[in-house]
Amino acid sequence: MKEYFNFIEQIKKNYTNIIPKEDYGMIVFLLFDKFGTNVFSENELKKIISDYHNYSEKERELHSVIKTTIQFLSINFIRKSKEGYILTPYSQHFSKEIWKKLHRDFSPSEVRKILLKLKTELDQQLQEDNFNEWFDFFERYRTDLDNQIESLNKKIDRYIHDFRNIIFDSKKQNTELLKSIREGLDKIKSQVIELTSAFTDIYDIEDLLNQVDIDIDTYTTITNRKKAKEYFSDIRDYLTTINNRIDLIQPRIQEFFSNINRADFDRNTKKFIRYLINNTTVEKINSKKELIFPHDKALLKEVYKEDFNFTIVDNQLKKGKTQSKTEHTVINEKEVEKKYQNAKKIREQRAKTTAYVNNIKKDLNNDKSIEYSTYFYQIMEDTQNINIAIKVAYLLLNEFTKSQQHTVEISDKAISNDKYKSTVLWEMKISKTN
Repeated sequence: MKEYFNFIEQIKKNYTNIIPKEDYGMIVFLLFDKFGTNVFSENELKKIISDYHNYSEKERELHSVIKTTIQFLSINFIRKSKEGYILTPYSQHFSKEIWKKLHRDFSPSEVRKILLKLKTELDQQLQEDNFNEWFDFFERYRTDLDNQIESLNKKIDRYIHDFRNIIFDSKKQNTELLKSIREGLDKIKSQVIELTSAFTDIYDIEDLLNQVDIDIDTYTTITNRKKAKEYFSDIRDYLTTINNRIDLIQPRIQEFFSNINRADFDRNTKKFIRYLINNTTVEKINSKKELIFPHDKALLKEVYKEDFNFTIVDNQLKKGKTQSKTEHTVINEKEVEKKYQNAKKIREQRAKTTAYVNNIKKDLNNDKSIEYSTYFYQIMEDTQNINIAIKVAYLLLNEFTKSQQHTVEISDKAISNDKYKSTVLWEMKISKTN
């Protein structure tokens, strides 16, 4: 009998040994960053610990910290060898995964490569009737796609976090940082647009998924196809959500830019007026009193210097929001026509399938009993498409095997047809019980 493994209980017992607290964890990362899989000496280990803690206290206290740290790390993170110390395989793996997580960057071209691989492999496997093998292939690449989307979303989170910090901390309200945030979001927006265009391959994948043959007993195929279609649909929805997040934050950044620059403008205007008041004189010219403004242009320029970090364009603002930019998308008419024809073909097949199912149910209601093989070959003759005949059989079985008012009997008697000698099916009788 297989022994039960209580994961949570084991985590509680070994938590500190497998997930180090911050100080110990940082030492592991520093060792990995400097030495990787190489050996390091005891003195090098002590120096890493000493430099990290940056102790100004007595040497005796530092010695105690070093000793305690080495004792803890020796449990699971470092081991002693003849040449010195080395990070354990677990410690190396732990550090590598964290490094990958932090270093990973979003790349639309990488996403396109993955999707192209998936599409090519699916096309090939469908020709060999090996859809479930493709699904295993898809599961391996699914993680890479998830990581790419996660990386994109984390970038947006970081920009939004920085923007919120600027809003709530007046000391950080500098336009250069705001400008970098806005440029970063613009770049992400362009990457999302690029990724969306790359996702045209998804439509091709979904078209291929719709061509998967659904046999009567292929529950695994039906489940896997459903999972794949839902996954690609979810990714498209997720990209729409990312776009919406950017659209929401960009007007707020623009409005914040405006507020800061207007404050600068008001401050300079007040300085300018104060300068005029203090330096304008009244002189009598030709029996008339006239105001004489200051002639020191250099001083005037200094008082009213333009120190904006960017230019405000008022007609871009409307009630504190920017007018949205219109994205000019180049439309590939051939691609659109191809997708339209594929969608039309699928709709027509579904309509035919539904019509055949309804007609057979009508006959069953009138005759109380039917033998499906007759309908099967008639559908093949009408449509020249075995997939429709199989789909009708699947829908009938799915409905009537669950019905208490009907019985389904499948015998081992083979039914064939002279026109379709390569296609043979078992006799299948559907009857009403009352």
